[in-house]
Amino acid sequence: QAALSPVTLVFNVWTMSRFWRRPTDASQCPYEDVDVENQLPLMLAARARGDTKASTVLSVDSMLAPQNSIASTMACMEGPVGWADDDLRWTEPPAFPTLVTARAVVSNVTDMDTVLGTAHIKVAVWLQWNDPRLPDNSRRDVFPADLWSPHLTMSPTKGEIKATVKEFARDIHDNQPGDLYKLIEFEGYIYNDMDLRAFPFDSDAVEFTLSADVCQSKDGRQQNAAFKTDFRLLMQDSKFGPALTMAAKEPCGWEFVAMQLEYTKVTAAQDHCTFSIHLTRRTRYYFFKVLVPLVLTVFLNVAQVELPIGDLSASLSHSVTLFLSTVALLYVVQAELPKTDYRTVVDNIILHTMYVLGLSCLSAAFCARASKNGKEQLAWWVNETCVPSLTLLFMIALVAQICPLLIQRRKAKHALLDRARRCASSSVKREQNAGLANRIIDEGVRDHIAAIKAKPLDFGRPSWLPRPSSNLGMSKCQTI
Repeated sequence: QAALSPVTLVFNVWTMSRFWRRPTDASQCPYEDVDVENQLPLMLAARARGDTKASTVLSVDSMLAPQNSIASTMACMEGPVGWADDDLRWTEPPAFPTLVTARAVVSNVTDMDTVLGTAHIKVAVWLQWNDPRLPDNSRRDVFPADLWSPHLTMSPTKGEIKATVKEFARDIHDNQPGDLYKLIEFEGYIYNDMDLRAFPFDSDAVEFTLSADVCQSKDGRQQNAAFKTDFRLLMQDSKFGPALTMAAKEPCGWEFVAMQLEYTKVTAAQDHCTFSIHLTRRTRYYFFKVLVPLVLTVFLNVAQVELPIGDLSASLSHSVTLFLSTVALLYVVQAELPKTDYRTVVDNIILHTMYVLGLSCLSAAFCARASKNGKEQLAWWVNETCVPSLTLLFMIALVAQICPLLIQRRKAKHALLDRARRCASSSVKREQNAGLANRIIDEGVRDHIAAIKAKPLDFGRPSWLPRPSSNLGMSKCQTI
């Protein structure tokens, strides 16, 4: 074919020059078929409504005229539904409220400090929701920077919890246009108040709360408070797994029992989900490093009955040496003992040991004085009965304190496991999972979620929180 003549080339450039400058709205677009109300080309407007038939209907003129080509159609677009990327409508939720499905995976629980009452935790949270304003299901689409997304906060925290958005993309598994997901990773120290009266035969529940009280833009530059009228948090099982999973190894010195999920502050302005990780302390360390040495010290004190009754210095030297060895032991293990304003079981055992050793010193002094005054029979009887009796009382007190706590802890553990088994039996997916993921207690959570789905705007909404207006206008998100 012959090359284009200069006249033809100039004509083509003049014809297409109007498309070099992208129009800012549909009124400036040369496309003839325009939805005036939505400011969209009819093809795009119908596609956003899900009308596949209308989306393929174009006028004959639009098919023939050069200005109505595909290039001009793309020139009319500034976003997946025709909005500019900086349009404030992107910063609003796609629905009021938007239903957001969530699942949490506890990936790490470490540094459980009994002395300071803190724990280091790492939790990954997947959020899934649908935004019908993004009809295309292509994973390669670039989202507007101001696109609205739900966010969560964690409490109670010691210092700042690092919340990192690891992923923000389309969910193409079910091929539902507009499905999005967001992966948030929380990591940091939280407060972990413990009841240490039964220490070291105690149990603990590491609790943290995820609150649906924040919304933010896709790039994270804009953030503001969110309420139940913006989005509802649904902690429920999904195609990716159960609502709550324990993927972390057991913390050092602790045994994992079960995890519990429940909705708290039901009448608050936001949805709050509280997670409890139930643990029992492994007592072998304290048993061999503290209890066994103390018991041996008390039994060694019984050897005092074989010392000469009149030799006070030998008896006192024996008892005082054992007393000082007990103090030295406490100096070594004090870093592992909790600092509380009440006495724990270990504190009681330590005090009983010192009582026995102190009373043994007084018994030796009494026997020496009685023997010196000629009361040999009384001195012999006190020496033979006092120290063994103190040792026997020590052992009775030891068993009386430890055995009930062990029985109580065992019953509490089995009660939690029974509750987890009952909850697992109602979830087919969870029955198929083995190990720690099977020990989830979610009593009442399904009923709560069903109530939210039935009345997403009204269930649990406080009376002072107004219903959203049909014309919200400007975005409420503010740049931080």
